[in-house]
Amino acid sequence: MKTVTSTSREEVAKKFPVGPSVSITLSFNPKMNKSATLQQSIAKAVESTEIELLRNHCDDMGMLVIQKMKLLFQHLNYNTYKKSVALFVSPFFEKLLYLDFEVERSITISESFKVRDLLSARKPLPGYLVLFISEKEGHMYQASEHKFTRIATITPVAPRASLTKSPVPVSTPYSSIDGDPLAQQFLERIDRAVTANVGVHHIPIIVVGPQKTIARFRQLTRHEAMVVQYIPLEQEQLTVAKLKQFVGPLVQDWEAMREEYLLNRIAVAQKTGRLATGIQLVREQVMKGKGKLLVIEACFPSSTNCNDGDSALYRAIGHYSKYSYIQDGVDEVIEKLLETGAEVEIVPDGLLSGHEHIALIL
Repeated sequence: MKTVTSTSREEVAKKFPVGPSVSITLSFNPKMNKSATLQQSIAKAVESTEIELLRNHCDDMGMLVIQKMKLLFQHLNYNTYKKSVALFVSPFFEKLLYLDFEVERSITISESFKVRDLLSARKPLPGYLVLFISEKEGHMYQASEHKFTRIATITPVAPRASLTKSPVPVSTPYSSIDGDPLAQQFLERIDRAVTANVGVHHIPIIVVGPQKTIARFRQLTRHEAMVVQYIPLEQEQLTVAKLKQFVGPLVQDWEAMREEYLLNRIAVAQKTGRLATGIQLVREQVMKGKGKLLVIEACFPSSTNCNDGDSALYRAIGHYSKYSYIQDGVDEVIEKLLETGAEVEIVPDGLLSGHEHIALIL
């Protein structure tokens, strides 16, 4: 039997055109937006896409894509808590993804696309958390380029009188540190407040305060992976303006801070045995339904572009039918993680050279 070469496949594609592929990303979040508003936004996106398809693909393939696109949008789930939707459709497939992150509105019509292109449509991260700790109180701020808002204040609990001669030790998930037990309880309360907020925001944390206080907090916090910087500042009280002034230089290079934040999370996961690296191990874990954060270099997989990577696995699973919206093994991994609500982050080439260019936190 004659083997079909890449050249002959191209010739077949010319004789039997695949037709246009459409990808659309839209903000959704039906629990926070009125249905009428969402339907109006969807109608505008459908209209814009239909006009473009009719202009450049006014044939059976183009009309089929328009029909399938409209049908997908008619069956959106308005009971979901997801923030955005992504639609992929061609004459041969259709797919609708519900996403946990906000996206910019985008419409792309081309011959093919990659699932990872969704990540470029994401809106920028909401910012970072600043935690100011003194012996008297703790303040937590959600910050970004345009705002600096206090979201929590934590104060020590006053000791209560006891009829017993000595208090009964209370078991906590924190490691014991030397010093005043009331001070430790206070720092534990602050860390629990951090837990309540990082579960919502998933963003870097900057800790500011007197050297001794933040050193003790560093010993017991369960959020080592989230903290990108500890800034010693020997002041028990600090205005918001002053705090912004001290933190400002650190966040001017946001990309460097983001990379450090991701590397911190990878390092802590590696210490605790919750890290998979290399496309083969990463894919195995994802297919088992595991994975909270995927970090991948922009050029990966690099069997053709960068001369590196797991080329054997790429040859085995990385080439998919041109009729599928999944074009390589990494796209498949990204899609499955996005469907489960996991985080996916793209970093510059070389940043994960010590982790085979792709890392998954379990």
